[in-house]
Amino acid sequence: MADRVVSTFELSDWTGVSEQHIRALARKGAIPMRVPGRFPLKAAVRATVDHLRAQRPGAASNASLAEERKRLIAEQADREALRNAETRGELVPAADVKAAWESILTDVRSRLLAVPARLPELDRATAERLDREIRDALEALANG
Repeated sequence: MADRVVSTFELSDWTGVSEQHIRALARKGAIPMRVPGRFPLKAAVRATVDHLRAQRPGAASNASLAEERKRLIAEQADREALRNAETRGELVPAADVKAAWESILTDVRSRLLAVPARLPELDRATAERLDREIRDALEALANG
């Protein structure tokens, strides 16, 4: 049986889409039209619905939706793993790590700078040269 042909008004009534929108879709070629203002009902309804589904905000293809779900599940698993590690006391706050390293490095610097003074057998020129080398090395380390 041949597809019934309907007017713009009838297609609008079948789809719940305004006549102006039906005409705009027909001009864009989004829905089939036999002659101006006349549409094969079944094909035009299907094309209109397909077009509206594709235009929906947030509409995503099944593949991208599956990818988003997969990413969400991975993020949730990561978040739960972090919570568990924190509960077991396996995580240390970054501020605590920073403070500990600052203290260690300050001690290292102080001890290195004290080396020339702890070597009384060095003559003054050698002690000054050693002090300068240590300071230059510390400066280079501080500047990356």
